[in-house]
Amino acid sequence: MILSDKKLVYTDFEGRIGILDNESNKLWEERLGAHHDADIKEGNLITFITNTNYSKVLQRNISDELITTLNISNGEIINQFSLEKAINKKYNLTKKVEEEHQTQLGRFYSTPTTHNIFHANSIKTLRKDYNEIFTKGRVLISIRNINSIALLDLEEETVVWMWGSEVLDYPHHPTPTKEGNILIYDNGLINRDYTRIIEVDPISEEIVWSFNFDGEVEFHSNIMGSVQELPNNNILILESITGRVIEVDRKGNILYEKKYEEPISIYRCEKFTRECIEGVFSSKYESNRDCK
Repeated sequence: MILSDKKLVYTDFEGRIGILDNESNKLWEERLGAHHDADIKEGNLITFITNTNYSKVLQRNISDELITTLNISNGEIINQFSLEKAINKKYNLTKKVEEEHQTQLGRFYSTPTTHNIFHANSIKTLRKDYNEIFTKGRVLISIRNINSIALLDLEEETVVWMWGSEVLDYPHHPTPTKEGNILIYDNGLINRDYTRIIEVDPISEEIVWSFNFDGEVEFHSNIMGSVQELPNNNILILESITGRVIEVDRKGNILYEKKYEEPISIYRCEKFTRECIEGVFSSKYESNRDCK
């Protein structure tokens, strides 16, 4: 994530999170178990931190996610709360969920003593009110290993909306559209051998648009991936494991395609306008995620 004054927020595979200046000097770095993603909320960073604890609901050790707020100036922890507890306040995570998960993907990212039930992989602060549920300041996340996306209220430390368990197949990168729907990168790790992009109305919970819904084109990244609605309403999609980027229109036509000659994996891809980058660098925007 690009911050104003040309700073860069990063996470890595060893659980570190930090900020670089515009000459790649580390302003601070903390090894906290942070992973996958970060965003800004009310001037501070929010991210996931892995934490092993005993789940009374699931009756075993789990790899929980701590939704964590960090001081953006120095990386100090301001607040944390358990994703498991946040879900249980409304949705009652049960043994049945764990049993279904165990039969499908329990062998991945888990150990004999600790079960990685969540594997959250995307976090995004809502920048405006979309409807009575998706309001400014709430946080949209992807919880890959229970096939769900969820909306968090950080002040109440609870999940206020969750969807996808009967539809998604180990998803990534839920992203609000201008109209307030949610674009989702639906990978296809267990139940499908292709990736699809779906757009969901969060109020009706109906799929209102899709690309490659039934595997019409050759397109599959069973892990990673990203999707972005562009200002012209086209959709930018990354096939992560091949390093292939495509832009499609709302009719599903592929308008642009780029693939590296050498095999390469890319975690995420976003397209920025010149106005966005100039706005971030001039402090008009707090980060690239504030661009319209």
